[in-house]
Amino acid sequence: MLLPLYFFLSLLFLLIFSVCASLYALYMLSFLQKTLLAHLFDFPPKRSQQREAVQQIFQRSSA
Repeated sequence: MLLPLYFFLSLLFLLIFSVCASLYALYMLSFLQKTLLAHLFDFPPKRSQQREAVQQIFQRSSA
């Protein structure tokens, strides 16, 4: 008599757990996209970085 109840509760628990895990994974992916990946793949580079790169190129060519 209790076996179907336990089976139903375990399925319900697995369903809730999988939904929460997938939502958390989506949240972490969006968090990584906003923070770490934005620093790793910084396109386009900021103006100060562009200015420094141009100055380095001119220094190498003049030396």
